[in-house]
Amino acid sequence: MKQCCGSSKVNGLQKPELIIQKKMNEIVKKQRGRPKGSLSQSGRRKRALRDRVEKDLAKNKATPLEIMARVMAGDTSVTEMQFEAAKAAAPYIHPKLSAVQMNATVRRSVADMSDEELAALATDEGGEEEGAS
Repeated sequence: MKQCCGSSKVNGLQKPELIIQKKMNEIVKKQRGRPKGSLSQSGRRKRALRDRVEKDLAKNKATPLEIMARVMAGDTSVTEMQFEAAKAAAPYIHPKLSAVQMNATVRRSVADMSDEELAALATDEGGEEEGAS
């Protein structure tokens, strides 16, 4: 006679064995594929190509900024086509600088302030006290 409930077997496996089998499957799933954050083969090839191009440009003193600087200095050996190519390639090789907002207060000693600045500070402090009352 078969028992439907309370049996220690599920699909022919003991309950502890079933749990172990599930955990083993989870471990095997985690080990598949390339690790998270690593580059694929095409990504590694692209990075190697980019590094090689940057090295060659730096070795030949031919980065876009250097070419533009030579033209600004009056070097006539740079052709118009080379200059246009450097201008087009510059955003891809040299990053743009971004504006950064700075919030700073400059503190000065009272001895460094003029009489007008001290008078302005005295009236500002007095105005704050009157408005607070």
